[in-house]
Amino acid sequence: MDDSEIEKWQIHSKILASKYMQKILIFLYNGPSTPNNLSNSLNLSASHTSTILKHLIEMDLLHCLTPNRRKGKLFGLTEKGIYYLENIYDDPF
Repeated sequence: MDDSEIEKWQIHSKILASKYMQKILIFLYNGPSTPNNLSNSLNLSASHTSTILKHLIEMDLLHCLTPNRRKGKLFGLTEKGIYYLENIYDDPF
């Protein structure tokens, strides 16, 4: 197994290990959202939502669509995020 294959499985396992990462990825599969909307819709604390968003950005699974905004930033899935979500679940809906 080469390094890129190992990285793919590590990301896959991190997503499967965190129900909150899974919830956020599935929610964002339907379209971009703000952290506040994610937090309220998924019943997560704002700080926990922020931490999960940072981890998902570091994993290149999502990105900020409005980086210059101070409040109300929109986050959406990257192509990589869509790929992992679609490959973890046969049908994410």
